Amino acid sequence: SGGQWLPFMDPFDPSFVESVKSQLLSHQREIKDPWLLGLFVDNEIHWGDVCYLARCAIKASEDQAAKKEFVNVLKRKYENIESLNSAWGSDFASWEALIRNRDDVPVGADADLRIFNEMIIHKYYGNIRNLFDQYAPGVLYMGCRFASEKTGANASVIAIGQQYCDVISYNI
Repeated sequence: SGGQWLPFMDPFDPSFVESVKSQLLSHQREIKDPWLLGLFVDNEIHWGDVCYLARCAIKASEDQAAKKEFVNVLKRKYENIESLNSAWGSDFASWEALIRNRDDVPVGADADLRIFNEMIIHKYYGNIRNLFDQYAPGVLYMGCRFASEKTGANASVIAIGQQYCDVISYNI
């Protein structure tokens, strides 16, 4: 689906859920082990700043699930491309031009980028939490192991992760 554009799979793409589900199903013997405390999903993801993931999405190919979702969010908010252009200081000729866009967007887009960045993070952690509840009940979801306290993630990633993970950890 457009290649990997995030430091992890696109959580809006159904293949993301299928991949995590497949991993959990393939480890059922370990999951049923009474000595197992928990599992990590992913390791040292580069989350970037508070707009990074959304910037990756808006510059992704037009078949990227997160990009499609972002444009749909923008359509609901702005209703027409002229309103979006006015808010962003951009000059997209149409919604189709935005979906075909592979370039960075102006600084005027930052508020919407921040909002969608958080939507990506919620979708990522929420998908995994739901799958743990279904296929690994009673097993701690131990997050994605941040690289370090200083470089591991921005504050919104940690705050959102705390809503879904049983454990937040750092490789130090």
